[in-house]
Formats: sequence, structure tokens, C-alpha cells
Amino acid sequence: MIDSIFSISLPVSNPAPIFETVSKPLRVKTRLSTQRRTSMFERIELMKMARAMTDHAARRNVVVARNIANADTPGFGARDLQSFVESYRRTENTALRTSREGHLAMPDWSPGKARELATGGNNSPNGNSVTLEEELLKLAEVKRDHELSLGVYRSALKLMRTGIDSRH
Repeated sequence: MIDSIFSISLPVSNPAPIFETVSKPLRVKTRLSTQRRTSMFERIELMKMARAMTDHAARRNVVVARNIANADTPGFGARDLQSFVESYRRTENTALRTSREGHLAMPDWSPGKARELATGGNNSPNGNSVTLEEELLKLAEVKRDHELSLGVYRSALKLMRTGIDSRH
């Protein structure tokens, strides 16, 4: 626990037009928590999937951008991420059901679980396998996947709002 001291100036009620301020110390206790709290949205499977889709699109964007940046680097091999569906299914198949706190829980999907694969293509004379046309098509796919994930997220929020509004 860390104590911080702040001073607050409070006006003194005085019928005179001149106001005096009184300084009063205020102690604030700050809590440093090492436990990560999960929000309501992180417990809903549809929200988890939408977030995972967004994370996957962001990671794939980084991989494609690296390919484009190294398009002229001799010997550089183009890379891509495993598709979101394949990597998410792989995680889903390892799901463990828990009924008590002491049981093992299902591992969450993270973009790091998608495998980065070498995409074998036609090598240029300098040994580089990056084709800018293919990389631009991948960028269009990344944009589409990102917009899809945001659409899923918006739809889930809309469903929750509808459920909340219908109770009133």
C-alpha cells in the first residue's frame, strides 16, 4: 500500500465577500493488484472469438508488411500465417471442461498460436520468394478479415443491447 497526500482547498462560508481557503490533507490508498480481472465481455465466447479474429488479422498484417518490406532482400522467403479457422479449431479441440476451480482450464486462443508458415513461391534470381501482387492480395484479405471481426463484435453488442432493452 502506498499513501499519497493530496491537499484540497475548501471555501470557508463567510458572509464577507472575501473567501478564505482551508487546506485539508487527504490520504489516498492505492492498490497494486497483480491479478488480471476479466471483463464481462471476455467471458462471452462470441466476444472472445471476435477479439481473436481481430488479433489474428493484426498479426497477419505485420507478417505481410514484413514480406513487402523485404521484397528486394536477397534470399528472403515470403511468410504467411496459418488461417484463423485452422488455428482456432486446433485450440478448440484441446478444450477441457471444468466444474471446479482446481481443474485445468481451456487455454485461450492467442494470435501467437497461429503458425507462421513459409509460402513457397517462385524464387527470383536473387533467391527472394516475395511477389508483390500476392502480398497485396493478402493485405486485401487482412482488411476483409479485420472488418469481419469488427462486424461480429458489433453484432454481439447489438444482441446484448437488445436483450437488455427488452427487459425494461
